[in-house]
Amino acid sequence: MALEVPVLASREHSEPVFGSARARRFAAAMARCPEARRSELDCLDQALRGLGVAHCEAIVDLAAGHGFVTDHLVRYLGPGGRAYAVDESAEMLRYVPRHPQIEHCAGKLGDLSFVRDDCVDLAVTFASFHHVNNKNQVLDEVARVLRRGGIVIISDVCDETPTQRFFDSVVRDHSETGHETDFLTAQWLALLAARSKLEHVSSTLEPTPWRFASLQEMAAFMDDLFGLTMDREALVEAIHECLPVRAMPHSDEVELGWSQGFHVLRKRVA
Repeated sequence: MALEVPVLASREHSEPVFGSARARRFAAAMARCPEARRSELDCLDQALRGLGVAHCEAIVDLAAGHGFVTDHLVRYLGPGGRAYAVDESAEMLRYVPRHPQIEHCAGKLGDLSFVRDDCVDLAVTFASFHHVNNKNQVLDEVARVLRRGGIVIISDVCDETPTQRFFDSVVRDHSETGHETDFLTAQWLALLAARSKLEHVSSTLEPTPWRFASLQEMAAFMDDLFGLTMDREALVEAIHECLPVRAMPHSDEVELGWSQGFHVLRKRVA
């Protein structure tokens, strides 16, 4: 159910901000196929377990969208902990699940003035950081609110991958909101981290396949998730040109060969 979201800061759009129609299509796609992107959350869990993250007092989800990741992160909160779902689109935040430990925050990603210094254990941004123009402003603000030893995980599309090619050949040309952006590399992330006085711990490219009950379900999901304006037949053809699509044996199910980079940063202890 949609939720009224207060705007906590003036907005300077660093990325295409989803209006109500675009937000509805995105949320509808995720509601129809809630397990399609499960492997992304599994990779996040694996990273957080490896880093020993648990019982956080405060978590920030930057560019939280409709709460796909925020809702999952609640399990890493301790009693009384808070998860801040931050997004420039109040329309998207209306779909973030209602939960007593989630706070909905509409405003600039580079202005976390509602969070005090040195109190956040974990900051996460999922599949959105490539949109942010003022990346170091955002990371400077993240560094301010992180406690010493606090973790940042940036999961996003990597440059020179099939996923990047899908964005640059399909989403860029056929999305309602457009998509003109540069994608991340490990070297770029390391430079950004150093500028914001954060330690670059690691960067890995992880397979995060999306799974669907049928080819038709996959096309419908991609159509709405990315706000596309293509004919479905043309979309299926374009997906096959950019990304590996594997038919599962003895069923109509298909697996889409998606991948994302997982970049881990840390606020230095000393």
